[in-house]
Amino acid sequence: MVFGNNYKSRSVECFMNKKWWVLIVVLVVILVVVGSQNEIMKGPPTEISASKGTGSFKAEPELESTTRSQYLGFLSVTNFTNQSDLFASLEIASENADYLMFVSNVNWSQYTEGWGGGVDDSLFDELMLWKNISDIYGFDFYVNINVLEGTDRSLIDQSIPWDDKSFANPLVREAFKNYAKRVAVEIQPEYLTLGMEVNTYAADNSWDYENFLSLYDETFEFIKQDSLEIKIGTTFQYD
Repeated sequence: MVFGNNYKSRSVECFMNKKWWVLIVVLVVILVVVGSQNEIMKGPPTEISASKGTGSFKAEPELESTTRSQYLGFLSVTNFTNQSDLFASLEIASENADYLMFVSNVNWSQYTEGWGGGVDDSLFDELMLWKNISDIYGFDFYVNINVLEGTDRSLIDQSIPWDDKSFANPLVREAFKNYAKRVAVEIQPEYLTLGMEVNTYAADNSWDYENFLSLYDETFEFIKQDSLEIKIGTTFQYD
């Protein structure tokens, strides 16, 4: 019985010793495999420059910025009570775009007799302000002359002071041409739009849209008389 007990104890001890050796071998194999994988994942050594005391480091150089194949622009719509918010927005915009567009309305009664000699026009003064802002922030300037009603794009501008609110009215035509010429000469934007979202007007006013088209042609030629290097066009709305 004693022999039997001693044999059993030695067998158990021998089994336990083998068990621990097997476990140790398995752990060593796991550590070798994991270590090898970590070395592979690290890739080639990278030069790291640390800023002493800040805890920040730069593992690799920043990627060079790609060049866009098209221009980007922002519309100068503002809703700020704090000027600092506006300046911060312009700073962000200037870092991400090339153009700043301003939508300008026509002060119709001021331009029926021309524009020379300096017409007192608060709307034009606002446009000039945005031109200066555009220059400060490094934008190219884009002026969009609006001739339609702001809240209903199927209507001509309802601020026209005459009973005949159409593009057939000679006073409307003269005012539009003179204002556009003033913008071209005094502002000299990169782009000038003669009419904004005009398809919305054409859809409900085909009879007057033909008058707009002829006014566009006349205004284009009127501006180009001075050989101004301005890209002139119009815009359409698509929803």
